[in-house]
Amino acid sequence: MSRKRALLLRRQQCFCRASCAFFALVAGAFYADAAPSTGKPAPERFSFETVVSEAKALAASPYFQDMERVPRFYLELSNEVEKQIQFRPEKSIWLGTDSPWRLRLLHPGPLYNRIVRLFTVEGGVVQEVRYDRGRFTFGAEASHAAEHPGGHAGFFLSGAGGDFAMFAGGTQFRCLPTGVRAAWGMRARGVAVNAAVPGRTEDFPYFKKYWIERGSAGMSGAVVFALMDSPFVSGACRFEIIPGQRTVVGVQTVLFVREKVDSLGLAPLSAMFWYGENSLDKPQDFRPEVHNADGLLVRDADGRVRWRPLARRMTPHRSACSTGALSGFGLRQRDTAFDNYQDLDNPYHRCPGVWVEPLGNWPEGKLYLTEQPTSQENWENVACYWQPAVVPAPGGSLHLRYRITWAMEGNFSDTLARVTSTHAGRKADMPRVLKYLVDFSSIPGETPDAKVPPQVNVFLSGPARLEGQRLVFNTETQGWRLSLEIEPEYPAAIYNAKAVLLRDGREVSENWDYVSE
Repeated sequence: MSRKRALLLRRQQCFCRASCAFFALVAGAFYADAAPSTGKPAPERFSFETVVSEAKALAASPYFQDMERVPRFYLELSNEVEKQIQFRPEKSIWLGTDSPWRLRLLHPGPLYNRIVRLFTVEGGVVQEVRYDRGRFTFGAEASHAAEHPGGHAGFFLSGAGGDFAMFAGGTQFRCLPTGVRAAWGMRARGVAVNAAVPGRTEDFPYFKKYWIERGSAGMSGAVVFALMDSPFVSGACRFEIIPGQRTVVGVQTVLFVREKVDSLGLAPLSAMFWYGENSLDKPQDFRPEVHNADGLLVRDADGRVRWRPLARRMTPHRSACSTGALSGFGLRQRDTAFDNYQDLDNPYHRCPGVWVEPLGNWPEGKLYLTEQPTSQENWENVACYWQPAVVPAPGGSLHLRYRITWAMEGNFSDTLARVTSTHAGRKADMPRVLKYLVDFSSIPGETPDAKVPPQVNVFLSGPARLEGQRLVFNTETQGWRLSLEIEPEYPAAIYNAKAVLLRDGREVSENWDYVSE
């Protein structure tokens, strides 16, 4: 072999070795990237802690209102036209899957005018629900809108028994019992900030993001996560909703305080009370009563139960209804007879009551009831909430767990005689004297016997005097009727009347606890 040919062969061998080494290096790098890495952690799956971390980060930074604006066209729609924009049921998310839940979307408009971000969660994986105009039907007057809002205002959850939850407006949510004829009524909120504080404007936090778990066949509860934000607080909430004749919601909340808060209302409920059977000066309306709640029920930790009828107020009224530990409280709708409302458009007689049960270690504090004057039925003018004695300072946090039940009045269990109604009026021959008729149901476990009435204790405090009292058996209800005659010292006097039934010194009824109008 010539010297020249040998040199050429050596060069070719070196090139081949270098080429093989290069391609081996590239292939090795490719397969190393394609193979699972044992040294790198897997992406974090979505959980409640994900929302808590995001809320904590919000509280540590200045408040930024990143609300996407709803086009003016939708904000200026009339009520009639707004009602024509409806979600198409055949477009429900998870329809046709093994999920027990169906998710329906709420279109923004004059009533719900804030856009929120919605996500679904399946197996820890998050996917955003984008706005799609094709999911809605629009009436003739709204179909020509040139712009779309780019997002949703909230959502409904339904199951085999129909709708059972709605999340929309601020941090508001409400539920329905299923399997019964129920109508949307009272609302719960994530938190109330600076409510009814003299000299302060109430802050209204809002849920800016929601995550809804898809769920699988056989699951009893739907799970919703929400991220709360406002200039004063941020927070994370987890809701587990089990629908039924008693729809039960387990709530877990973590609040972070951003700015100084004077009043922090925990587990707040809101309702509407325009007038009722106990209202002395009723509007000239064709309906006998207009309200979706008629009283506040409180169960103390020692088992004592108190019923505070709601009243028609001419001035704002705020009262502390409990200062000790509670086993439960809630706004209830006890009057469920259609004849007492006569309203076919607003079925107030089918609105469920709401009951809150604290879980774990609740902070010491007071239960407050606020009643605002109103001249219409379109405003929720009644609220109750637990206010802690010590509000966390800016940078602080608060963890809370509780349970909320939505049910028709007959599906709440009681071991005491209930206060079923409170009627009020003036004596014809003595107009300064007010007469109250308080009806109690029959005493549980007893066979009603008109000949053996229970004992009754009546208490009166404030600028008024008790002129007479009488307890009789009510043959129409098979319960007991207490009549009281009270004369206030002056026309606008505010007084507190209380009454309870007893057997052998033991309370066998709820405590009727009435604050005059």
